[in-house]
Amino acid sequence: MVNGGQLLIFEQIIMIKMEKLKLGVLIEKSIARTKQMLFKPFSFKKWLWLLLIASLSGALGGTSFNYNPGVNNIFEQPQSLSESAEPGENAEPFEPGDQSESEPEIETNIFIRFVADKNFKPKEFFLAIKQKVLSEQIRPFLWIIGIGFFVLMGVVLLFTWLYSRFLFIWFNAIIKDSIAIKEPFGRYKSQGLSIFKVTILMTVFGVMLFGLIVCWGLSVLRSSGVCADIYNLDFKQVFKVLRFSLITLFVCFMLSALWNFFLSKFIVLFMAVKRTTFWPGFKELCRVLSEHKKDMFLFVLVSIFLGIAMGIIYLIIFFSGLLISGLTGLAVGGLLYFLIVFLLKLKLLFNILAIILLICFIFLFVLFVACIGLPLAVFFQNFVLYFITNLNCGYDLLALPEIDSAKEKSDN
Repeated sequence: MVNGGQLLIFEQIIMIKMEKLKLGVLIEKSIARTKQMLFKPFSFKKWLWLLLIASLSGALGGTSFNYNPGVNNIFEQPQSLSESAEPGENAEPFEPGDQSESEPEIETNIFIRFVADKNFKPKEFFLAIKQKVLSEQIRPFLWIIGIGFFVLMGVVLLFTWLYSRFLFIWFNAIIKDSIAIKEPFGRYKSQGLSIFKVTILMTVFGVMLFGLIVCWGLSVLRSSGVCADIYNLDFKQVFKVLRFSLITLFVCFMLSALWNFFLSKFIVLFMAVKRTTFWPGFKELCRVLSEHKKDMFLFVLVSIFLGIAMGIIYLIIFFSGLLISGLTGLAVGGLLYFLIVFLLKLKLLFNILAIILLICFIFLFVLFVACIGLPLAVFFQNFVLYFITNLNCGYDLLALPEIDSAKEKSDN
């Protein structure tokens, strides 16, 4: 809980004063409304529905998937690239009919050879990839790969569509203190469809831009020759060669994060209030930005500081919960082992109970982690709504008379 003294210190550190409302009062109102929505009174049902809405709208944060197949196999070759590319006296002669021995070489070295060997042309690289894809080992699985790809794309499109619609349901849940889904789901149909189209277009654009930056980086890396000996890389030289590509990638990432911030916090808000599509909502954002440049810049800056502070609080609670749940699990498991295995000699029963309890612990811990993020998500959305309300830009979204009167009494 943040008291008045802490808010005053925070104001002095940031040295920001909004157009009509001090930063401390803005944060205080957001905290008060968050407490009112989630704890006065506390409702487990309300928490579960808000968790569902916040999860599908992305308010609880994103997820990254890192999958890098074949990394461990790349460095298993004991010889250098030059030795493998040019057969010497000890190399075995290549026979055209013997495909079984040449294909593993293509599989493990095709990508690193393309980066390291300037003479390995892109056309040869794509022909080698095509040869590998159409090989007898992979050809029978092409239909499985194709079906899996289309299923994955279908799942991605489904969740993107749900995300586009639940952005407005999340706005409705906070602005009205409601857990309704069905009614706003239909009410914001056109707005959700508009955001869905824009999200698909921006995703395609982002993937193409990322591909261009990667191709640029590979081209620079190939022309520099620093990867000629792939197994004795000088990573300082690699970073020096790729510095402009990496800086460009970082800038694009930051611009993408800033775009998502304005889309989810402001454009969706303008679209929901005015019941319009993306383009009018985007023009409304441009209008507010042009009229309140300083306040909007300060709001973004304060949001970054608050995000860092909330992230630290989140990690402290997360690791505390992890420690407590781990110690509790060990204590319960040890007690059950002593009673069931040591005293009753029923090891099979203990194994069954251990699996059931482990599943329950994992489920409860995941629920606990999600519950940590919910008050933070509600606070930030309230923070946005109060900011817009007090910006004098034509939006009177939130009003808490009891807080305003309490503030006036405290001032008097």
